[in-house]
Amino acid sequence: MGTPMKTTVEISDALLEAAKAEAAQRGTTLRSLLEEGLRRVLELWSADRDFHRFPAARVRNPLVG
Repeated sequence: MGTPMKTTVEISDALLEAAKAEAAQRGTTLRSLLEEGLRRVLELWSADRDFHRFPAARVRNPLVG
């Protein structure tokens, strides 16, 4: 995935503690949990953007004329 880069992110204390606890429960690192979460969000947003790229389909109603 490339060379890791150190950065600082400000998040709430409660969210950080919940993330640390979840990572420990799953036997993984906080870093891995954060990276996976970011990847999933970026994939979702990318899929959403791709979905909206196509125009809406129009269907003619034969009963209306």
